[in-house]
Amino acid sequence: MNLNDKPVNRLFTYGCSFTKYFWPTWADILNHQVKPQEYHNWALPGAGNAYISHSFHLNNIEHNYGPEDLIVICWTNIFRNDWFIDFEWSQEGNVYSTYGKYNSLLTEDLKNQTIFFIRDIMNIYSVMQACDQAGCRHKHLTMLPMFEQHDEAGRHLFIDSEYERHDVKPLLDYIMPRLEKSFFEVLGDQVKDKWYSYFPEDEFQRPLLWDRHPMPTHHLKYLKEVFANTVFDYSLQNTVQSSEDQVVELLLEHNRDTDKFQELFESNDKIILGGPTC
Repeated sequence: MNLNDKPVNRLFTYGCSFTKYFWPTWADILNHQVKPQEYHNWALPGAGNAYISHSFHLNNIEHNYGPEDLIVICWTNIFRNDWFIDFEWSQEGNVYSTYGKYNSLLTEDLKNQTIFFIRDIMNIYSVMQACDQAGCRHKHLTMLPMFEQHDEAGRHLFIDSEYERHDVKPLLDYIMPRLEKSFFEVLGDQVKDKWYSYFPEDEFQRPLLWDRHPMPTHHLKYLKEVFANTVFDYSLQNTVQSSEDQVVELLLEHNRDTDKFQELFESNDKIILGGPTC
């Protein structure tokens, strides 16, 4: 897909914290590149694919996606569970590594790879089908390799025999060619390496403290990889780097192993691409 082929009326983006975070993500950079009339980022930190699919379909009802729209979704891994309690979403992340209020209710039997696998391939398939039917341009990114993850014990969780099941293989044959490389596959250890280049004391004194979210320049690099046919604005590199400099400056002002640092990330004060903190 060449983003410069035709104007974008509305840009809709969906995902988790890789799509909406304390600092600019690929979605914000994409907004600067395509300059749509409207920009809607419906991502939520900690979100799983059920929430992503749900918010996508609700917005389709409200906004009626069409050929002049661009929809880009960054799917997360299938081992996240979304809870809809009292008409509010509660995102608690990976069931194998997060023990939140609701995830802790899941027994080991319910932490079942096949359950998550079947649930999310249908979520993803339904969204891709709706995009095709709407005639809009759409792109499907991935945070991690879609059907792989590690639990806290370091075991490699994967789904192998499920791929050949007759009842899901047509869905996978439709989905898999449309999924782009994940951030992990494109960036590898670059996220960790850059964090330690900015905060070298963390590598030796607080090795588990580094933030696992790509920095703004990582997001731009990822976009250039998955939109390889697009020539990105020359000035965008400087704009993204400037925002990253703001991020680093702000982080250097805070003790990153305190509750105050967590409050900073949970606040409404975000680094804005091409502008000051607001």
